[in-house]
This record gives sequence, C-alpha cells and structure tokens, in this order.
Amino acid sequence: MKKFLTFTVMLVSTVCFSQSLVYMPDDVFENFAESNGWGDGVANNDYVDSASIAQVQILNLGNSPISDFTGLEGFTSLTDFYCGNVLNQGIAPQSLSLLPFSNQLTTFNSTGNPGLYCIEVADTAFANSNVSSGSWLIDP
Repeated sequence: MKKFLTFTVMLVSTVCFSQSLVYMPDDVFENFAESNGWGDGVANNDYVDSASIAQVQILNLGNSPISDFTGLEGFTSLTDFYCGNVLNQGIAPQSLSLLPFSNQLTTFNSTGNPGLYCIEVADTAFANSNVSSGSWLIDP
C-alpha cells in the first residue's frame, strides 16, 4: 500500500508540475529566449517554456546570428516581429511561417534578408493590406 501511495503522489506531482516545452534547436535563439526569462531554465537543451513564449507580444531578432527559426511558431501572441538584417545569411534559405500569429501581427520587418523566398500567412488579404500600407516591411 505504501508503494502505491508513493507512486500515486509521484505521478500526480509529475502531471501537475510538468511544463509544456517548445523545441528550439538554434543555440543563439534558445539562449535569447532563456536570457529573457522564457526558457525552461536549462541552457542549450534545445527547449523553452511554451507558456512563456506564448505571451510575448514584441520580438526583436534583428541583427541576430540565428540560423534556424524553429520554435518561432510558439510565439502565438506576437503583434510586432522584427527580423531585419539577421546575420549569417539572413533567414534564407528557408521560408518563414507566420501562420500562428499573422492575423494579429501589426508590425513585421524582414528587410535585409534577400534570400527570404516565402512568407506563409493564414490571411493573405490581411497580409497584403499590411504590406501595401507599409506596416510590414519586406524587401522586394
């Protein structure tokens, strides 16, 4: 009986206190998140706290040496996203998915990334109007 109670307490503790994590394999990107208090408290383990990054509204990754943006999808409350002049070779050669937050994103700046070939959004009419109005800055 004692073993059963110990197991039950351990199981309940694990379920109640476990945190949901987002995979972020780029060490620079993960360290940026960790240093802003959005991580899981373990440096260079490729994971950050999903609840923390889900609350971020402004994300400025401009002039950063980030090469892999995996994990960006966890920033679901973004209203302002800056990724201009990302160092190394820019965001290329990959596409950038803004699907999780494209209908609330009011500022998007990706200038200085000539290799960025695709920006995927959920609402193309909304995205086109923001590009036309100058709220979203994208190099032609």
